[in-house]
Amino acid sequence: MDTLTRTNPSSHLHACDVWFGYPGRPVLRGAHLEARAGEVTALAGGNGAGKTTLLDVVCGVREPERGEVWRPGRLAYVPQRTAVDARLPLTVGGLVATGTWAHRGLLRPLRRRDRATVGRAMERLGIVDLARRRVDELSGGQVQRALVARALATEAPVLVLDEPTTGLDCGTRRDLLAILAEIAAEGRVVLQATHDDSALDASDVVVELLHGRSRVRHTVVR
Repeated sequence: MDTLTRTNPSSHLHACDVWFGYPGRPVLRGAHLEARAGEVTALAGGNGAGKTTLLDVVCGVREPERGEVWRPGRLAYVPQRTAVDARLPLTVGGLVATGTWAHRGLLRPLRRRDRATVGRAMERLGIVDLARRRVDELSGGQVQRALVARALATEAPVLVLDEPTTGLDCGTRRDLLAILAEIAAEGRVVLQATHDDSALDASDVVVELLHGRSRVRHTVVR
């Protein structure tokens, strides 16, 4: 079967006719997905619909059995909060600073530019006062903010998030969705997999996965 992954010269993230499955269990059956710069795109669907699998494919974590994927340069991925080890022996500042590895390499010390990037990302997410706190001391909402700040520190043009609002209280959820909208408005691609109604309502485009296939549920004109 033919597969193709390449850099998209435009500012879109695009997956076309993607097929993927596990032994004895097909998951994606010709799924399509387009996420445009300047918009928040939501990937909807129930548990087991294949949302995380499709994110893995568009991020390059998994190779599709068939289909095409175009990416506008680098991506920053924010996993589900429950997939992150809460016992990480890192401060919040240290965690966010790992987002600059793409610029400086794993073993090189932080440069002035890197510190400025980390500072801007933490200020954007309202966690500057948590810089010296350990990750294992944080609430769920604070961990989520730190993970998004780490993604911003990569300065990637594409931000991909897996269930970013799960388990957050109403106020924290509202604030995070507003930040994602601001990030998209600056010209980045923002793609989130979610089954949270408030996140779907706050998105510009909602693509629904059902039985391995996708359809655009709605597009919001703002």
